[in-house]
Amino acid sequence: MSEIGKLRQAVEIAAKGWPPFHDGDSNLVDVYWLAQKIREVLGVVLPSELPPKNEGVLAFECVEANLLSDPQNRVLRDISVADVGQRIVNLAGAVKGMLPFSGDQNLVVSLYAWHGCSHMGKLLRCVHNIPGGQALYTPQMRRDGYEHIRGDWEREKAPGNPWVRYGVSLTRPMERGRKKQDFEFEVHENWIPKDSPYWEP
Repeated sequence: MSEIGKLRQAVEIAAKGWPPFHDGDSNLVDVYWLAQKIREVLGVVLPSELPPKNEGVLAFECVEANLLSDPQNRVLRDISVADVGQRIVNLAGAVKGMLPFSGDQNLVVSLYAWHGCSHMGKLLRCVHNIPGGQALYTPQMRRDGYEHIRGDWEREKAPGNPWVRYGVSLTRPMERGRKKQDFEFEVHENWIPKDSPYWEP
């Protein structure tokens, strides 16, 4: 089977069993799930050397543009398996030269990093979406969300996957790049523990 065929097969396996999800953005669960399934099907060995953060932020934005951007604002699990497969193929091509690893490695680590960065980024917002509108983030919601993503990165890091944690460390430069002069006003970061990878230079 060709490399593209294997990628499509991995997406099909993932999409046949999307994990349960109740509230919020299911992409936070499903991108992570795709990373796991692609890694398993292709037998990807994850690199341990972390690239400069500017490269990581570019890879994060590449996932946003090539996998998640949707004119109808649909989440991945609401898109046909064939379309998700094509998006993954497109992403693999787009991220190829952004990071210094093999094509499969670049794809998988970008998905893991997106998971960490996007989870952390949502916790920095003033409000979150609810059915019919928006509501303010409470301090407890921020703490609970942080413990969730910390659990993910610690569970992955133990067997040698540093990429979810690396994604969390990309959040601040990513938000600075997006918010620019509005960063201080729009990004709520004073609650984040001082030992968090979020603060790493």
